[in-house]
Amino acid sequence: MEAIDHPVSRYALDVIEGEVVAGPLVRMACERHLLDLETGADRSLVFDTEAADMVIRFAKVLRHTTGPMAGAELALQPWQVFRHGSVFGWKHAETGLRRFRATYHQVAKKNGKTTDTAVPMLFTQLFDGEGAPQGYCAATTRDQAGLLFNEIKRMIRGSPALSSLLDVFKTQIQSPRTNGYIAALSRDGNSADGINPHFAARDEVHRWTDRELADVVTNSMIARAQPIDWAIGDELDAHLDVDARDRDAVIHFGAVTARDGATLVGEPFPVFTGTINGLRDLTEANAMGRTRGVIGA
Repeated sequence: MEAIDHPVSRYALDVIEGEVVAGPLVRMACERHLLDLETGADRSLVFDTEAADMVIRFAKVLRHTTGPMAGAELALQPWQVFRHGSVFGWKHAETGLRRFRATYHQVAKKNGKTTDTAVPMLFTQLFDGEGAPQGYCAATTRDQAGLLFNEIKRMIRGSPALSSLLDVFKTQIQSPRTNGYIAALSRDGNSADGINPHFAARDEVHRWTDRELADVVTNSMIARAQPIDWAIGDELDAHLDVDARDRDAVIHFGAVTARDGATLVGEPFPVFTGTINGLRDLTEANAMGRTRGVIGA
């Protein structure tokens, strides 16, 4: 499949052509993707459609665990396909390693952030080709870290395919196939000393009052070839300066909440998906009617 025909690119084209109503940051993200398809090779960047397809197909293995949709197959929506496909599809041509390693995902409440985050957490544990991968569900409190960790446990138990590959215990999810594991990590709980994350989901980052735990997690990734820092939040304003430190490699995925007075058509609140370059764009973006800011590579 040609990169321009991939679902990630189709979403970008739909936004640019007005088929999908989206905010200015969405359009900028989609413009970046389409422009990079044309000029990325000049910077040794390539969009690997097979790599993007792998994570998108993998999502179908997962099942919803709660509410009316419990037991139903997880079907990624186009805006989610764009996010996951962007992170896993864009690579450095010379090394074959991922372009993006630090990501920020801002989505309004009740749009499935926790369920959505299980996709890259489990994929990187099983099919990323990393030796002894460590995955962490990180938050400031044990209770918050446990929300994602326990949701992933339920997903594994609800999927025969995942249950055959992963062993679920009280404090760890172990992967005998890759010699890896997933665990919960919090500032008020177990020590983060000695960790070596390949994937870290930092949940509710708008509630993180400083970078102490974030720095421990991200600095501990240095020994990995292509780790992913996957930060999730509902708000951004309170920690704009904190996240701005990662602007060299961050993809920010935003959402305008109801209080922003935005009216969106066809999407359940996701307004920004992708990257824009530089702190100057971040400042300008924040000036656009309280549309959330973004920093990128």
